[in-house]
Amino acid sequence: MSGDTKEHWQIGDTRKFFRKKKGKPQAQVPPRILVVIEGPDKDREFVLLPCQMRIGRHPDNHIYLSDSRVSRRHAVLDYDSKLKKYLLIDLQSMNGTYLNDRRIEKEFLSPGDRIRIGGSVLEFINPCAKRHGVGT
Repeated sequence: MSGDTKEHWQIGDTRKFFRKKKGKPQAQVPPRILVVIEGPDKDREFVLLPCQMRIGRHPDNHIYLSDSRVSRRHAVLDYDSKLKKYLLIDLQSMNGTYLNDRRIEKEFLSPGDRIRIGGSVLEFINPCAKRHGVGT
């Protein structure tokens, strides 16, 4: 240590060192939410993670729906980190997966989209997005 400093370190003193992370800082993924707006699970909300999330009637799914018309493994939401979007994929379910009243096999989601699975309707929401319309 140099003699210019006023700090005096003693044995047993705790020091904290912070490493600067290398590489580009990763931008946080803004939260997305699925809200059940129709069906037995009405008003339930599911916060989506930036990963692959299963939707279905079996309790081990990330998004569990108690609707009897939902297949045990009905669909998957797959997060595309490059596009920063979720891809909704039907898993060849008996009753199909509908996006905005159109049956799909796979399709990217946009805020405000409505997903119908069995007798349940879920709305895809980006709570950080500014809503257009009244008051804006």
